[in-house]
Amino acid sequence: MKRGVRFGRPKKLSPEQKKLILKLREEGKSATELARTFNVDRSTIYRLSE
Repeated sequence: MKRGVRFGRPKKLSPEQKKLILKLREEGKSATELARTFNVDRSTIYRLSE
């Protein structure tokens, strides 16, 4: 940790992608469609919407 090593699984989405997904969800896009577009699972999309 002192050397700046990051632990754990790498993030699948960048902060910009998360903002875009939230915006598209508000516009009425389905979670399934967004999951396919961003190559993530539907549960990831739902988790962002909480």
